[in-house]
Amino acid sequence: FTGKPVDGYAANRVLGTQALCRALERARQRAEALALACCCGMSIALNGPRMA
Repeated sequence: FTGKPVDGYAANRVLGTQALCRALERARQRAEALALACCCGMSIALNGPRMA
């Protein structure tokens, strides 16, 4: 919590480490195997675009 607006907050991009990207991809694959899809707590379509 910064107590003030953060530049780029509304941007359609996520910054993270490569380790974070790998962990999110593993979570996506596991969820997809269960016929679900997730990305940081938000539902996405199974056939939606992905970036890793």
